[in-house]
Amino acid sequence: MMQMLTRRMVPLTALVVLTGLIWLGTVTLNDYLITLVSIILINVMLAVSLNLTNGLTGMFSLGHPAFMTIGGYISAILTYPAMRKAYMMPDLPEFIATTELGLLPAILAGGGIAALFAIVVGYPVLRLRGHYLAVATLGMIIIVRTLVNNMDGYTRGGLGLNGLPLLTNIWWVLGWVVVTVFICWRIKHSSFGRSLMAIRENEMAAECMGIAAGAQKLTIFTIGAFFAGVAGGLMAHLISVITPGSYSIVLAFNLVLIIVVG
Repeated sequence: MMQMLTRRMVPLTALVVLTGLIWLGTVTLNDYLITLVSIILINVMLAVSLNLTNGLTGMFSLGHPAFMTIGGYISAILTYPAMRKAYMMPDLPEFIATTELGLLPAILAGGGIAALFAIVVGYPVLRLRGHYLAVATLGMIIIVRTLVNNMDGYTRGGLGLNGLPLLTNIWWVLGWVVVTVFICWRIKHSSFGRSLMAIRENEMAAECMGIAAGAQKLTIFTIGAFFAGVAGGLMAHLISVITPGSYSIVLAFNLVLIIVVG
C-alpha cells in the first residue's frame, strides 16, 4: 500500500514543483523567455505524442508536422476575426466565415480534423513498415503544405495568416502538456499499451495471439495526430502567425532526435 501511494505521489509532487517553477518564471522572466519556455513545452508535448507511435509501437512516422499544419490552420481560421475573414479568405463557407471561437474549441477542432486526416491516410500508409513508412509520412508533409499553399481563397496560400489572436499562454501550454503526458502514460501502462509493445517486438506473433495489429496501429497513429494538431494550434496562437512552411520536414527530424536522445 505504501509503495503504491509513493508511486502516485511522485508525479503529483513533480507537477506541483513544475507549476511552482513556471509561476516563478512568469514573475521573474521577460516575455521573450516565457515564450521560449512555452515553445519548449510544446515540443515536449509533440515528442511525447510521437513516442506513442515511434517508441511504443515501433513505427517510424515522420508525419507530425503535417498534422500540426492542419490543426494550426483550422484553429487559426476558427479564431480569426470575422470581418477580416470576409475579404482575406473569400471562399470560406458562410458559417465558418462568420464564426469566431475561443482557443479551446478551436484547438480541439484542429486536433479532431488532424485525427480524421490520420485515419484517412493511415489506413493505406500504415501497411508500410520501416523506411518505407518514413518516406510515406514525409510525403504527407509535402502534400499538406502544397494543398495549403494552393488554397488561396481558404488559407491565403503562401502569404499565410498573420495577426492571429494571441490566445496561447504558458498555462494553456502546461495544461496540455500535463494532459498529453498523463494520457500517454496511461496508454503505456494499460493492456492496450502492452499489445502495442507486442506489435513492436514481433507483429506477426502479436497477430497470432489475437491482437488486431492494423487497427491498433491506426488507433495510436490517430491519437498522436490529435495531439500534434492541438500543438499546432497552440503554437500558431503563441507566435501569432502560421504559413504553409511553419512546420517543416526539419521539425520532423528534430522531433525524432528529441525522442531518441531524450
